[in-house]
Amino acid sequence: MMFEYPKSDFDVFQRHFAEAMEFAIVDIQLDFDTFIPLFLTSQIGQDFVSGSPYAVFGMSGIELALRFYHEIYGAYWSDEIQVQDTRSEFYWLGWMMCEITRWFSISLDRVPQIFPMEALLEMYHPFHEMDTSSMMLSLSEKLRSSETQLAKFRHHCHLTQEQLAQQSGVHLRSIQMYEQRHNDISKAQGISLSRMSKVLHCRIEDLLEPKVEIQ
Repeated sequence: MMFEYPKSDFDVFQRHFAEAMEFAIVDIQLDFDTFIPLFLTSQIGQDFVSGSPYAVFGMSGIELALRFYHEIYGAYWSDEIQVQDTRSEFYWLGWMMCEITRWFSISLDRVPQIFPMEALLEMYHPFHEMDTSSMMLSLSEKLRSSETQLAKFRHHCHLTQEQLAQQSGVHLRSIQMYEQRHNDISKAQGISLSRMSKVLHCRIEDLLEPKVEIQ
């Protein structure tokens, strides 16, 4: 679910996630490829993504990371906590993940599905010194030239378009038009989206394309 926070609330959401990302990776020394999927599937992570006030506003980013650490590893972080004077590329990555939710109207848990984390981190240079809109424009162009979410999930399930059509009952031509972006999948009939999502073992919203217009 995508929450439209007022700007002041979004700033808190963004700052706390960036702080949690940095503390988990820099201080706890979790691999960012490990932290991101674990956080987004943890209970505290799901509460944060869904906009639960206690998860978003009731604790700092460091406290959020510590809550996550205890939930996943069943232990309390015992080392001394030091506040960083400078921000790392992982803080920037967490910050930009939140910016992506706002610019492309997607929820935080969908960001890694659409934009590979390694590729985002590689954009730290030179984009950390540039205006946010410059990176969003670059991502928008990448998105237009990439395969659709429907195609990604279909390939992940090792299905051809014909097999998906046969198993879902959705016309082959419709699937082709969605994957070629000639038809907007967000305007597809609910029953068609439901049938395809069941075959592809994903949520309906996972098949929808993010908006690519720069605000």
